[in-house]
Amino acid sequence: MKFFNYLFLFSLMLSFNQARSQSTDNYFKIYDTKNSKEITINEIAGKMNSADVLFFGEIHNDSVAHILEAALLDRLIKAYKNIVLSLEALSDDYQTILNEYLEDFLSEQDFERLANVWMPYYHSYKPLIKISKLHKLPVIAANVPKRYVSLVSERGMEVLDSLDVEAKSFLPPLPYYISKGKYYEKFAEAMKFHVYMSDSLFQSHCLYDATIAYNIYKFWKSHPTYKIFQIIGSFHVDERMGTIEQIKRLGNIKFLTISCLYDDTFKKPNWNEYKNLADFIIVTDRTLKRTF
Repeated sequence: MKFFNYLFLFSLMLSFNQARSQSTDNYFKIYDTKNSKEITINEIAGKMNSADVLFFGEIHNDSVAHILEAALLDRLIKAYKNIVLSLEALSDDYQTILNEYLEDFLSEQDFERLANVWMPYYHSYKPLIKISKLHKLPVIAANVPKRYVSLVSERGMEVLDSLDVEAKSFLPPLPYYISKGKYYEKFAEAMKFHVYMSDSLFQSHCLYDATIAYNIYKFWKSHPTYKIFQIIGSFHVDERMGTIEQIKRLGNIKFLTISCLYDDTFKKPNWNEYKNLADFIIVTDRTLKRTF
């Protein structure tokens, strides 16, 4: 879909936000796992009153998920004084460039060129940054630079100790935590048809989680009145593993999680099947066009 299509659909979705989720069955359903009932985007925003961070776990090419992210960001802006958007889609070595764009020191074109944004950015995350810029919100470039992920994948996490001080400023404190048990098994299962599984490969995956968690934590420590809205792949937060494990080790941060997935049964989901994934489950229509 082109960007103007997304703006149209975003506007349409905002008009639906006032209604119960049952009236939007053509697009998605939302379920509150704690209270065992279907709810709305507005109700999720309301529940952030007692939380610091809202993790929106997405499948990266789910077009409805990206519309809902924009809608939810809009509701959070209306409900709370201080909101910050945090994105897995941008790495923290581009934070200065991002800040300069948000503060009008850098053009949009130059920001996108210098930040080396990936193609799905234009469909999926650009609208969120434009909303943030419009409302003068800060945005966190939360991810780790990919060159360090590749380095760990090839040589193991110990190689990071040899980097200089500037390089380490883009990383979490070393050594970072390596998840165990179920998360390792989940990752190994996901990788079995793609690449050779190794300890260093899993260490590189945990570097994503550790860096995103640490960048959230740093912002939270210095801006305790802000609500942080983190957009992230659902793999990293489902069942409160991955990034959630990492952030729980850093401090007493209160968080809520969303797992958004597309499914053939979205019109009549078996909510019990998903109840352990997150605080809120969003099921979208698998037949809708993907963003890539």
